[in-house]
Amino acid sequence: MTSTINKFADCARLKDLTEGGADAASTFDAMAKLLSDFGRPARVQVRLEGDEPMQTFGIDITTEGASVTQQPILSPALEIICTHATWREIAAGKLSPLEAFARRHMRVFGSTQLGVEVLRHMRGSGSRTQLC
Repeated sequence: MTSTINKFADCARLKDLTEGGADAASTFDAMAKLLSDFGRPARVQVRLEGDEPMQTFGIDITTEGASVTQQPILSPALEIICTHATWREIAAGKLSPLEAFARRHMRVFGSTQLGVEVLRHMRGSGSRTQLC
């Protein structure tokens, strides 16, 4: 008998971002709210590709809060590219961003340190606690 062990089972998943709506724009609004007290300026861009029309979301984090635009931003410190389906799983807290990256369902460019800090900040209560 062979058992399958998910080596990513304890990796940090995001807090569910779909409570305000499951569409991509709503999940990024929820993400901006969670990052509003991040504590330092940063620019993050997420590009959703695949079977659905491409969408780009820019998150501008300042010391006063965070805002989202549905336009590409100049010089993001971190850029994430994945499919709409992968983003829906990540945003719902069903898939760890690390697992998505390891399984080549997500590409990351720029500051991986910023990515780790954002993930730590966003994991919130009720989510996995290890970053892996």
